[in-house]
Amino acid sequence: MNRINRLKKAEEAVRTVLQFRDAVNRRDFAAMEGLLSLDCRLHSPSKEIGTIAGRNAVLQYWKALFERCPDVRWEIEEMIGWGDRCVLCRRSRLFDVENAGGRGLDLFRIKNGLIVEHDAYEKIGTRMNGER
Repeated sequence: MNRINRLKKAEEAVRTVLQFRDAVNRRDFAAMEGLLSLDCRLHSPSKEIGTIAGRNAVLQYWKALFERCPDVRWEIEEMIGWGDRCVLCRRSRLFDVENAGGRGLDLFRIKNGLIVEHDAYEKIGTRMNGER
């Protein structure tokens, strides 16, 4: 892949991830659904998440998260795109719990404008389920 094509793919990856972040923060499940491939995969080393496969299962994960933590928001610190990949460094904010949330690193792979892989790594001050 030449440099120009790689940059075009990187732009598409960054744009897709930005749209996904915005949809997450708005709780816009229709927009989230439109940005996930049918066979997308969400993976986290967290025992609570593990690997979730398929668009419907990933959306169910997000719905359950928002039920537990209705005020969680992603705030982007840095974002890097290269080829079909995007790295997002972010803060997760829980506005209903003082000093709660954490920092995260998300690795996305984009294909045809859709998220096909999302690997999520989180360093949390307060666990999303309220435990320390």
